[in-house]
Amino acid sequence: MLPLTDSATLAPFNPAGAKVLVVDDDRVNRRILHGILQTAGYVIAEAGSGEEALVLCEEFQPELVLLDVMLPGLDGFATCRELIKRHGKAAPPVIFITAKNASDDIVEGLEAGGVDYVPKPFRQNEVLARIRTHRRCAGWWPSSARSSPSSAAPTRPKTSSSAWPRTICGTRWRPSAA
Repeated sequence: MLPLTDSATLAPFNPAGAKVLVVDDDRVNRRILHGILQTAGYVIAEAGSGEEALVLCEEFQPELVLLDVMLPGLDGFATCRELIKRHGKAAPPVIFITAKNASDDIVEGLEAGGVDYVPKPFRQNEVLARIRTHRRCAGWWPSSARSSPSSAAPTRPKTSSSAWPRTICGTRWRPSAA
């Protein structure tokens, strides 16, 4: 069993400048998430449909996508698959945040390429903790943050292809073929 990390050795993560795309057809949900994330220091873009999300991913280049499943037109699962199809390993990780919380829905979301699944109604602290966890697990935590707080914006890890590796807690991961 791995030893627990002493909380004093891991400084609080500074999300300043980290980009998150929030995709939900319900404007109220987008505004709530926008407020939570902006207050925590993230830079936010919003989309109301899967098609809009695909366009914004090109322009905004988010580090992470919070994606609803039930969207007009292209649903969240199809949007996630399309992001991975277009961007491969450079696709931003997707956390589904949705009212569809049956086991089959969760499995479908993870098989579509999502790295996590948060049921609605969501809790502010849980959403923020899951974002921090996925960013840390995938290596997006600045190394300086491990010993002291950093005011620098987090950066993508350097790889030979400049693409982000798609990982779940440090393990290379490949979504199943759609």
